Amino acid sequence: MYYVAFNLANQYEKNNVPEEALDYYTTLVKNKNLQNSGRFRVNMGNIYYSQKKYSMAIKMYRMALDKLPKECQSMRNKILKNIGHAFVKIGKF
Repeated sequence: MYYVAFNLANQYEKNNVPEEALDYYTTLVKNKNLQNSGRFRVNMGNIYYSQKKYSMAIKMYRMALDKLPKECQSMRNKILKNIGHAFVKIGKF
């Protein structure tokens, strides 16, 4: 089930159907047994960013940071960079 939903979300995202991708990512995030919910939130943040919904993108990126272990410093830095870009877009820098 996990792989099917993840693949569908990825395909919808790549084929420019963001609402469907967000639906599948939301389904995955709601599953508390999955360890990759931080990565799904990053993908959701990227979709919101591309839709120019910067405040939602920031929210998803911050939620992803909360789920990432401290050891993943390079991923944390990339997410912080994305948050910074979103803040610049909305004029809060």
